[in-house]
Amino acid sequence: MPDSTPTPECRTAGPADEDTATAPLLQAEQLSCRYAGHTALEDFSLTVYPGEVVGLLGPNGAGKSTALKLLAGVMPPSDGRVRLAGRDLLDRGLRYRRQLGYLPERPPLYPEMRVRAYLRFCARLRHTPQAAAAVDTALAECGLESVAGRRLDQLSQGYRQRVGIAQAIVHRPALIVLDEPTVGLDPLQLQGIRTLIRRLRGEHAIILSSHILPEIQALADRVVILNRGRICHQGPTHTDADWISARFRDRPDASALGGLPGIAQAKPLTGDHWQIRLSPGTAPETVLAEVAAQDWGLLAWQPGGDALEQIFLKATEGTGDTP
Repeated sequence: MPDSTPTPECRTAGPADEDTATAPLLQAEQLSCRYAGHTALEDFSLTVYPGEVVGLLGPNGAGKSTALKLLAGVMPPSDGRVRLAGRDLLDRGLRYRRQLGYLPERPPLYPEMRVRAYLRFCARLRHTPQAAAAVDTALAECGLESVAGRRLDQLSQGYRQRVGIAQAIVHRPALIVLDEPTVGLDPLQLQGIRTLIRRLRGEHAIILSSHILPEIQALADRVVILNRGRICHQGPTHTDADWISARFRDRPDASALGGLPGIAQAKPLTGDHWQIRLSPGTAPETVLAEVAAQDWGLLAWQPGGDALEQIFLKATEGTGDTP
């Protein structure tokens, strides 16, 4: 049943610094999705350019997964249309739609299959030319070569997520749609998936959703915020990579944490949360390895400052939910 709480005023800003000389890769025009008397998405429009990473944020039930299903062509919209490389996505056959790869929130894995066989199956399903070579490339890009012969049900959550991403790129699509690609991962697994997504952006445009604000802030060029099925904000993410938000099982000693290589400052916040400032030029991955090696029980490691959080709170004011 639709929520009767008044919807806050939506504020929409244009895409950040679009290059008008570059043709859009994907154009979603006034998409709506209605079912059983409920409107899950209304008047959703989005343009994505080659090589761009767009992050999708919103409170629970805001319509993020619905929007991604429409953009990926796995569900038809009630109204509006999606164009990929200038052509209507749903009116084209499988050969044309190979330009798009999709990772749903729950990766479509067959637990009894082995990694290489599963990716070979996905490549054949999409009629991928030179499928064996394409599988080898996907295994290498996603760091799966060492587990290529293992069954999927024998892999950790982090490696299963890598396999999910591999099946989305094995056919070399121009656009990848990722729904919550880091859900359920520990801090080291999160860092691995972040690194993978950054590496993929060189060859693919990416649309990804997450309920973790710093995750989008660290990965995306531009953010789209949904609230009750409507876009309430579009704009740059304003990343601040020098700051890290961290959580620990056991409270660290401030001087010990602040004295680790690459850390310029460590400030305790509320409860088990800490704010860490990196020394100039320090790679977050290097400090993450140092911190994880301590016996404090690292629970979360999220790069980025507070700018996106403030944008989110303003855009969804009055919702009473969290992303």
